[in-house]
Amino acid sequence: MELNRDGDGFLINTSDWSEEVMYQMAESDGMEITEEIKTYIDRAREMYNETGQFLLFVILQKNLEWIERQVNYMMSLNQAQ
Repeated sequence: MELNRDGDGFLINTSDWSEEVMYQMAESDGMEITEEIKTYIDRAREMYNETGQFLLFVILQKNLEWIERQVNYMMSLNQAQ
């Protein structure tokens, strides 16, 4: 099966996704899908289907919000001095 992927290796049309495609993509990328990895992929796909965002983006977004709060707190300490 010919896969239509973008420059980062993601499927261009997410409706092309299936377990068969997952294993084909892993093989072409030189990776092995273990049950643990499959669980992570399944969870990431669930999150994408619910939020429209990729898991890494959500994690990064949450961390950036935490970092912003920390920076603002440290700036407020400097201003108080």
